Amino acid sequence: MTWYLEKRQPGGAWRVTAVRLLLCIAAGVWALLHLSGATAQQPAERAEFIVPTREAFLRGLKLEKPELAAVKAALDKADVDEATKAYISYFRTKGISSPLITQWSAVERDATYKNQRAEGFLKGFIRGGYNVYQVPATGLDWYNAPLVVLTSFHEFSSLSLALHHSADPKYLRAIVDHGYDYMRAYPIEEFVGKNARQGWIDDLHVGRPWRWGAIAERPITWSPTLALIRKCPEVTDEELATLLQRLYQEVGYLRTQMKPWVDRGHNAGGRMILAMATACGLFEDFEVVDEWLAFTAASLAQYVDHAYYPDGLHKELTLAYWASL
Repeated sequence: MTWYLEKRQPGGAWRVTAVRLLLCIAAGVWALLHLSGATAQQPAERAEFIVPTREAFLRGLKLEKPELAAVKAALDKADVDEATKAYISYFRTKGISSPLITQWSAVERDATYKNQRAEGFLKGFIRGGYNVYQVPATGLDWYNAPLVVLTSFHEFSSLSLALHHSADPKYLRAIVDHGYDYMRAYPIEEFVGKNARQGWIDDLHVGRPWRWGAIAERPITWSPTLALIRKCPEVTDEELATLLQRLYQEVGYLRTQMKPWVDRGHNAGGRMILAMATACGLFEDFEVVDEWLAFTAASLAQYVDHAYYPDGLHKELTLAYWASL
């Protein structure tokens, strides 16, 4: 683990303040703030995260941007289908500059690449949390499978690498279908009235997607995956739009849940900051992202200052766990 030094004030002592991960988050937040023109501000508390229609989702875009003129023109004619096509056409080709999202064009392809975890997933074998699981012929049980972290989408990292290196659409279809299965199992409306403290069942059941351990992971695993699959013609415009709209709503839910975890200096607070910063890179064309970024930057500053001892060790005193994060 690499540690960094920072001089806190003129004449002050040098002290270790952050690990590489936090500096990466800071760089990502700074870059996105710089690119979006957002400024730091007192974050507004927001309870509403449901975006009920595709039109409402698209109207959340920065429609004054010249690149989104076709989306605005279609919405002005109340043609939501055409607006969806215009936005997804733009999204498929736009640059994503966030350092927190994999720049897939810079990852050299290896035709010999094999990923055992991805191959196992295609055969119904899933690793998750404290157990492994063979999906039965009746299908994946999103509630009672003995996979605590099933809703964290950890399998997407392996599937994305396999897809990138092989360009085999079977990995793409596994990603899209898994996302759709998840959405059917847990409609976004089920998040209403829940909080991130809820959703733990036990070691032998799926942790619900609104709990802190899951909601802080999906934006991290889903964002680079969407950045990859957007380039694949086999994924339809409707599929991409549906997946994006769902993640957008989940990030809105995460925004309502972060503050207590950051205030406590809990490890979930650090992970939530990374999740928000990552998702902001994917959704930088949306109006609300300016507020999300300002809130995330303020949360990061607070977290670095208050969650660590002067020597740089996190106050939870779980060095092995933090190294793994």
